[in-house]
Amino acid sequence: MPIMNGSFMYAADLVRACKFDSDMIFVNAKSYRGMQSEDLQIETIDTDIKGRHIIIVEDIIDTGKTMNGFINYLKTLEPESISITTMLMKPNALQFFDLPSDYVGYHIPNDFVIGYGLDYDGYGRTLPDIYQLVKEE
Repeated sequence: MPIMNGSFMYAADLVRACKFDSDMIFVNAKSYRGMQSEDLQIETIDTDIKGRHIIIVEDIIDTGKTMNGFINYLKTLEPESISITTMLMKPNALQFFDLPSDYVGYHIPNDFVIGYGLDYDGYGRTLPDIYQLVKEE
C-alpha cells in the first residue's frame, strides 16, 4: 500500500524485487506543504482490506505524524495486520515513538531531502538520487 506520491519510486523497486504475488492499493496521505507541517489529509480507500495483511510503503518518516494518523485510519478498516516499510527514517525528528518500524532502509539526520520520489512543493521528485535541500539564508 504505497503512500503516494513520494513512495512511488521506492514501491516500484520493491515490487520488482519481491518474488511473491501481492496487490497494490495506492492512496494519498500528506501532512506537509513545502517544509511546513499541516493537517493530515487522507484519501479514502475503496478496497476492502478487512482481514488482510497490509504493508505500508512510505518514502520517509520524520515526525511520524502522517504515518500515525494513517495507521489509525487503517485500523478502522480492520486489517489482520499492519506493517511499515520506509525508505528513510529520521529518528531524531520522530514524535510518535510507538510506530512500528518493521523495515527501514536508512536512518538519516533531521534534514530536508528531495529526489527519488521526495519533493519540495512538487520539485525534485524525479531526481534519480536523494539530496539534502539547503535553505537559502
